[in-house]
Amino acid sequence: MNTTAKGRVTLRILGEPIDLGWNAARLWRCERAYLCLLLATALLDAASTTAFMSSLGVDRELNPLVRGLSAFCGIVIGPLLGKIGQLIGAVALCLLAPRLGRFTLSVAILLNLLALVVNLHVYQLGGPVVGP
Repeated sequence: MNTTAKGRVTLRILGEPIDLGWNAARLWRCERAYLCLLLATALLDAASTTAFMSSLGVDRELNPLVRGLSAFCGIVIGPLLGKIGQLIGAVALCLLAPRLGRFTLSVAILLNLLALVVNLHVYQLGGPVVGP
């Protein structure tokens, strides 16, 4: 970490300075709607995961990390911890590569929506997602 003449802290990766403070302000200013949508879809995915695990069990979860967290921490805390990791990862990538911010957030939002549809499908049918 380096300090510039203005007192701002920058991170250097492969010799390129990255001003995390400026990138965070830009991310909030330019991509606020995407961040709010990401948070909403993450909460919906966590809630649908909790709903289907409450009736069908933890073993139906496809994500091995969330399955392990849910088995260890419970069916409410496990999906929330998994989503917190996803949110931290998406925001960190947006801070390190601000030009990819909108793309990164869009992919995370779409993955959350896909997970929501799969969770609702599993909860509604009470069976596996694929196969007869």
